[in-house]
Amino acid sequence: MFVSRFKIITSIEDNVDKICLLLTCKKLYNNSSLKRSIQFKGIGGPITKKGYISQQFKATINRFKLKSFKDIMSLKLCTNAVNSLINLDLTRFVSLTKFTCGGLLSNIGPGRFPISITSLNIRSTDMLPRDTFLSLTSLVTLKIQLPTTRTHNVTDQLPCIDLFNLNNLTTFRINYFSQDPKYNIEIKVPPSIKILYLESKSIRIPSRYEMPLLEDLYVNQHLLIDGKVIFPASLTHLNILGIYIESVQLPQSLIKLKQRIDESSLPQQLKKLHWKAKFTNLIFQSFYQSSNNNNDNYPPHLETLNFFDIQGDFKINIPPITKNLSISLNPNLDSDDPQIYSISTRINKPTIDQSQWLPINTTHLTCFLKDSRYNKMMAFRLDEVINHTNVRYLTLSLYNSKLQFSIQRLDPEKKSVLVLERQTLTGGIITQRKSINNQQQYDPIYLYYDYTSPFEFYWKF
Repeated sequence: MFVSRFKIITSIEDNVDKICLLLTCKKLYNNSSLKRSIQFKGIGGPITKKGYISQQFKATINRFKLKSFKDIMSLKLCTNAVNSLINLDLTRFVSLTKFTCGGLLSNIGPGRFPISITSLNIRSTDMLPRDTFLSLTSLVTLKIQLPTTRTHNVTDQLPCIDLFNLNNLTTFRINYFSQDPKYNIEIKVPPSIKILYLESKSIRIPSRYEMPLLEDLYVNQHLLIDGKVIFPASLTHLNILGIYIESVQLPQSLIKLKQRIDESSLPQQLKKLHWKAKFTNLIFQSFYQSSNNNNDNYPPHLETLNFFDIQGDFKINIPPITKNLSISLNPNLDSDDPQIYSISTRINKPTIDQSQWLPINTTHLTCFLKDSRYNKMMAFRLDEVINHTNVRYLTLSLYNSKLQFSIQRLDPEKKSVLVLERQTLTGGIITQRKSINNQQQYDPIYLYYDYTSPFEFYWKF
C-alpha cells in the first residue's frame, strides 16, 4: 500500500503494523536529511526539492484510508514558497497543526488556514484583514511579519488585527515598520497571552485589552514612552528593544530585565539583568557601596548580571549577592602576540580587601573574548580568577566555541588547583609558584588557546 526508499514496510496486516508505520514515518519526516525519503506509491514525496507542496500529494491527500498516517504527514509543514496562499490551498490539510513559511505570501486572509492550526509563522506581502485569524480558535503561537508602510491617505482606516477571541493564544510576535508615525496597527490581544514580542514602533494595544497572564514582554522603548503598551502587574521578564532615549518607569514585579539604558531605577525584585549600553567609564556606585556604607540601593535579589553588550572601556562593581556574572573582555593591544585577556581590565578592585576582586557569592563567571577570531593564538590570565575570585565555574566564550572549566582549589593557600575543561574532561592539577620578586604572590598563569584548533589549550607560567 505504501512504500519508502528504504522499503521499511510494503503492506499492513494489523494495528501493530499500523503503529510501526506511523512512528517510523514520523521519525523520518522530522529528520531534515531523511525527510524526502518518505514516498507515496505513484505520487512520490509530499515536498518537492524546491520546497513546494507536491501537486500530486495535494490532489490525493484526502484519499488516504489511514487517518492517523495523514495526521502525521499533516502535523508540520515548512515551505519557502513565494506563490499565493490561495494556490497552496492549505485547507485541504484538515489535520495541519503547524505551518511555517520562510518566503513571502500573498492573499492572506480569513478562511485560508485549516482550523486545526496551533502554530503559525508567516511573512505577508500585504496588510492583513482585521478578521484573518478569528476562525483559528486552536491557535497557540502566532508569528507574523508585515510589509513596510511608507505613506497612507488620511481617509484610510487604520489597520487592526483582531485576536481577542483566540482564548488558546499564549505567544504572539509581530514585526512591522511604518515610515508614517501616525500609521499604527491596533492589536486586540486576548487575555490568555503570556509571551509578547512587539518588534515595531508602530503598534498600539488599547488599555482595555488587559493581559493578566503576561509574563514575558519584548517591546520597543518608543511604545512604552508613548503609552501604546501598558505594563501588566503579572510581568516578570522584560526585554526593551531599541537605543536609549529616556528612562522608563519599570514595574516592581520584574525578576529579569534586558535593556539598553544609561541609568534607571531598577525594580527591587529583579533577579536577572542584561544591561545594554555604551560607556567609557562605568562604575555602578549604587550597586556596590554607597557613601554611607550600606547596600540598600541595589536590588537585593540580583543574582545574575550580563554585561556582554556594554560597549567601550569600562570597569564595574558587582553587588555582593551576584552569583552569575557575564562580562566582555578586550585584548591587551600593548602586548605582543599572543594577545592577552585579563579580568582586571573590567573589575574595580576593592579598596579594603584587594585579594578578593569579586564578591564571595560570585561562583559562575563567563568571559566573552572580543576580537578572538582575528587572533590565531590568544592567552587568558587564569591566575587572576584562581587567586582573586571565588569562581568555581569559568566559561570562556570565543567566536566559534566555548571552553567551560571547573576550578577546585585544593588547599587554603590555593597552591594546588584542579582545573578541568568540562566538555572534554581535559586538564589537571596546577601547582602555583611563588614569584621570585615578591614571595607574597604567585607567578601569572596563562591559558593559551589556538583559534584554529577548538578545544586545544594549555597553560604555562
